[in-house]
Amino acid sequence: MGPVNGWQRYFRYAGLFALGSLGLLSVCASANDGGTAESDSPSLLRGHPSVSMTSEVVKITIQGHQTRVDCDFVFTNHGPACSVRMGFPDVGEGASDPDEEEADFKNKPPHTTFTSFRSYVDGKPAPTRLIRADTEGHYWHAKTVFFPANSTLHIRDVYTQDVGGGIVQVGQKTGEADQIGYVLHTGASWHGPIGRSEIDITLPGTLFHGTPQPVPVSRISKEKNNPRWLRANSLPPNIVVWKGPCAPAIQDRTLRFVRANWRPTQNDDIELTYNYRLPPR
Repeated sequence: MGPVNGWQRYFRYAGLFALGSLGLLSVCASANDGGTAESDSPSLLRGHPSVSMTSEVVKITIQGHQTRVDCDFVFTNHGPACSVRMGFPDVGEGASDPDEEEADFKNKPPHTTFTSFRSYVDGKPAPTRLIRADTEGHYWHAKTVFFPANSTLHIRDVYTQDVGGGIVQVGQKTGEADQIGYVLHTGASWHGPIGRSEIDITLPGTLFHGTPQPVPVSRISKEKNNPRWLRANSLPPNIVVWKGPCAPAIQDRTLRFVRANWRPTQNDDIELTYNYRLPPR
């Protein structure tokens, strides 16, 4: 694939969706687990009638050229017993999109962008099935979960995924950078707001020998929220250009995003760009 607007897009997004998300596929009556409508090409529901996401804690650890993501969700059913088809989003874009070269992609089998994926319900392994969403390069790891009346369940999803990246322009210089992301907006498919979201991203010690310096992309981008086209002529060591739901707190090499009592939108999805590699002066 050639450059897209000067940027070779390799990045893959991690997150949950609502099928019924973890995102919501609802048979009652995510990257967050989300709920989706029941179909062969599911899309997110706009709110489950009784099941809400009480909390999510997501730990993302970058290890070399791969990320390990451990997601812990608590869901509460405020109504009668029901079965909910949940889906965890699996998204590939640009060179990471398995459908990119497919003219008739809807009739092709889905292909995961993860290198591994496991799911658990209350500590027990839960089988999932990879299905297509309604958009090119978007898939769901789907499962059906039974909620007793007025109950709480713990859902855990663990996966690995390659680090993305591509071409960047900083001032007049063209170079490369690494990039990871996490989808949050699919969590809005549940009943009511999310009680609390915490996403912790630990950057690799091989690249960051001091405290990361987070800078919001809106402050330095040539184009709106574009971390690949920056006005700065040079970047300080350990810089991390970010977009997300709030300014991250920093401890050692970990950036932490925390929001409470909220409904995420696509503008809240997290994207970190780091390890900018530019030619010498």
